[in-house]
Formats: sequence, structure tokens, C-alpha cells
Amino acid sequence: MLCGITNLYVDPYNFYEIDKTPYVLSGNERKIKASYLYSHKNQFRSVLIGSSRSSYLDIASPSNHKTFNFSVSGISINEYLPYLQFFAQTQGNPETIYLSLDFHATNLNNTSIFCTEETLDFATSSLMKALEYIKVKVAHTSLSILFSKPEDYYDREFIKYRRTHRPLSGEAIKQTLDYYSAYNLKNYKYSDTYLQQLKNIKSSFPNTRFIVFICPIHKSLQNHQISLTGMYSYKRWISEIQSIFGKVIDFNNDTNLTTSLDNFFDAAHFYPFVGKQDMLQKLQKAI
Repeated sequence: MLCGITNLYVDPYNFYEIDKTPYVLSGNERKIKASYLYSHKNQFRSVLIGSSRSSYLDIASPSNHKTFNFSVSGISINEYLPYLQFFAQTQGNPETIYLSLDFHATNLNNTSIFCTEETLDFATSSLMKALEYIKVKVAHTSLSILFSKPEDYYDREFIKYRRTHRPLSGEAIKQTLDYYSAYNLKNYKYSDTYLQQLKNIKSSFPNTRFIVFICPIHKSLQNHQISLTGMYSYKRWISEIQSIFGKVIDFNNDTNLTTSLDNFFDAAHFYPFVGKQDMLQKLQKAI
């Protein structure tokens, strides 16, 4: 009972929009964002989808072109289409899809631990949401919100923030490179199904405008990726994207952006201000 009361008061996943606190935690992003779309039908006209990198982007759309950021941490290429189809079911066919792609998603051996069917079943079930809020671990989350400000969080409009700013350190770079070696790019093999998955996304929305882009990563990670996989694989990736969508905006071509330690909190993630200062203008011009 106490767990349920605490969770309802804080509403850490924004299921009931009680708004007693300004924070929505960034854990369980898939269930949280899908649930929000389901309970707010026909409110968004376009969608941005990608990994945690693009979750820090606030697409500052004009009021007649409202965009939902459906980016989630660790997204695999297999998840894009089901989530885009769910967006279309709840909001109507999107006018624009901002498609953020990551090179490590081409790794055949980098498999996702997330089940899209389970996520979408949860999003459409009032019972599952209620049961989630009687869990002790969720109450721990709620208490952490009450007594300490989270480092990463969403506001109630699902704009993502990072509370502190510190220049990228050598230790943070090392940790990111080690992670990519051990997980994202371990036993790298280019997936021969990647191209078909891009085709499936494009063909499922024949009347939608696609703006395809690659979020910036720190130069150290870009070099590390190439050293682990080879330049041929990276060029193949770019070529396959272009063969389907015609154009891709690659923010890693901006060396001033990718070499600045002030722009990143780890080698794979830029600070939200980078999106506002360096990325939004180019994305909006592409419309």
C-alpha cells in the first residue's frame, strides 16, 4: 500500500500525469514513451527515433508540426519499425520521420535484450501500469526523486536533460572505448540484413518525409570504431543509408564539434546544448 501511494504521488514514469515533481526518470524509456503515445492519441505529427544519443535532442518544432522524440537507450535496428508503426497507430501517419542511425547497430553480434511486443503490450494495458506502481523497486526510484535530483531525467513533456556539465575526461573516454570493445562492437560482423531493414522502414511509410542523420560522437570513439571494424564497413554503412534515403546528415564530419571535450559527457553522448547550438538548424533546414 505504501509503495503504491509513494509511486502515485511522485509518478516517476508519468503514467498518470500527476505532476507533483518535475522529473520523469530515464529508465524504462520504451515503456514510458510508448505509454505516453497511447494515452495522448493524435497529438503529434512527426517523430524522431534513435538511440540515447538522439534522446537529448529537442526538436523545437513550430506549433503546427509537433514532433515526439521516441529515442530510447540501446535501440537495435529491429526495433525501429515496430515503434514507428505504433506511432502511426496512435498518432496517424507521420509527416516527417527524423531517423537517427548508429554504426554499431550494423553489428550482427550486437543483439538487443528488449522485446518490442512486451513493450507495446505494456503500453496498452492499464492493469500492467497499475501493477508496476506497487513494486518496491519503483518506490525506491520515487524516493530517490524526492530526496535527490537525478543526473539524467525527462521533464513532463519528454524533453531530456543532464543536470551537470563537466568536460569529457580521459577516464570517461577510456570507459566508453572499453565498453564498445566488450559489447557494442565485440566480434564485429556487418549484418547482411541491415540494408533490408532500412528498406522495410522506408517502404512502410511511402508518403512520409525522412530526415536521416548520424549523431556526433567524440573523435576518439569514431577512430576506435574504425580500428575495430575497418573503414570498409563504415563506408558500406553510409552507402547503404544513401541508397535508400538519398541523403544522410553526418554530424561527425564537423571536426570542431567532435573534437571539443566540452561537448560530450562520455565519448558516445553529447550534451543537450550541442543539439540546440549545432544540430537543430541543420535538421530544420532539411525539412
